[in-house]
Amino acid sequence: MEINRGIILSLAILAVVGVYFALRADLIGEPINERPAVPVRTDDFTVIVIPDTQKYSASHPEIFMNQTRWIRSVKDELNVAFVVHEGDIVDNAQDENQWRRANETMSVLDGVVPYSILPGNHDRPTGLYERYFPAARYSGYPGYGGSHRGYSDSYHLFSRGGRDYIVLSLGYCPDNETISWGDSVLGSHESRKAIVVTHGFIDLDGERDVSGCDTIQYLWDGLIVKNENVFLVLSGHAHGEARRSDDAGGRTVHQLLADYQGYPEGGQGWLRLLEFSGDGKTIVVKTYSPYLGSYKTGPESQFTLETN
Repeated sequence: MEINRGIILSLAILAVVGVYFALRADLIGEPINERPAVPVRTDDFTVIVIPDTQKYSASHPEIFMNQTRWIRSVKDELNVAFVVHEGDIVDNAQDENQWRRANETMSVLDGVVPYSILPGNHDRPTGLYERYFPAARYSGYPGYGGSHRGYSDSYHLFSRGGRDYIVLSLGYCPDNETISWGDSVLGSHESRKAIVVTHGFIDLDGERDVSGCDTIQYLWDGLIVKNENVFLVLSGHAHGEARRSDDAGGRTVHQLLADYQGYPEGGQGWLRLLEFSGDGKTIVVKTYSPYLGSYKTGPESQFTLETN
């Protein structure tokens, strides 16, 4: 009889534990893996890139929420300096439910980790982007520098490791007026190392070619080459990964594409982690999904960039 009671008690405990973990798995945005396996050194810092989230906003909001909650949970361990969203926040710009989901998800970072966001081609032409992500939302944000055409284009400032940085975010297919504005911003902050983020810049072959734009070479010629502080360009839009590095008047400019919306569940939660070394000489690029709790390996997913 004692043996039977022991068996019954053990089965009951296992059942309770099973229910607990089943409930955890159903929690929206509950991180599966709290932090990457190998945290960076304390003198390093991290910039996190959120690629196109349109499919999450449309059909998998729990994965999008998982991303921002995870970022919040590791901001100290990874010394997260900044977060950039590459655009295509929603899939259907006229569906306000998608905007509500995106707003709720990005709000997780408000007042916790500084970030920028920009409109992709799927975020236009309605005014819902400006309703949920207006310039006024960021006007009191630490490091917020200013914006253009509402919050379609913006710039933010941050400092780490004794170095000053500027993040210039430009919407999809920036026109000549936007390029002129961006050129003025970069010129006014020429002592800061500059990261340019725009929705589309290179394609899967690493060519500066963006579907839906007449050309994108003008952005390279008219903004990036002209401003010697630009060393990194980040973009999404094209479904997949690619990179290229070019000489721009004696300096190297790295250009990275990351967009996982073509993967199952709208992207499986993949994020880009840009781990800047404390000496400012390298950026270790990793692709990590807190939703899956794993790294994506391969030459286009994990690599090291030399900076000068």
